[in-house]
Amino acid sequence: MNVQDKNEIANGTENKWTAHLVPIGGRKCIYFIHKKSLYSVLVIDILKKDLKELNNLFYEAFVTQLKVDKIYNSEFERFLKENFSSMKLFSTDNDQKTMGTMRDGIMHLKSFCEEKENKLDAAVEFCKYSLNRIPIGTRKFKYAKELMEEELKTTANIA
Repeated sequence: MNVQDKNEIANGTENKWTAHLVPIGGRKCIYFIHKKSLYSVLVIDILKKDLKELNNLFYEAFVTQLKVDKIYNSEFERFLKENFSSMKLFSTDNDQKTMGTMRDGIMHLKSFCEEKENKLDAAVEFCKYSLNRIPIGTRKFKYAKELMEEELKTTANIA
């Protein structure tokens, strides 16, 4: 996997994500957050050998989260495949709004999982019932799932 310098990033935030490795119950997970909508996706229980398939793991987790949030529909299928099934990795650009929202989301995730016996199952439960359902102050207290739905409809040209 090749990480490119942040100076090579093209302008715009349409398809830019920030990611952070998060330990949950002694296992590694990757928390992704979309820079424009602040929509979050969690890839759970990552092993080093899985990093070769990170594109597929992210795409599957993204589509699953969209379905859980009732955003996914067949009109988006082709657009998602063309625009979200591959990724380039860059070093951080230190976008503080994105980083702050991600830190907040990770804190909620860890807090939710803390008292549960099976932490990975708790992380899955968090994705189903809490992820993207917390109002975001920097986005006029909208929900990330609403912002992502608007973003997808706009960029995919779907009414």
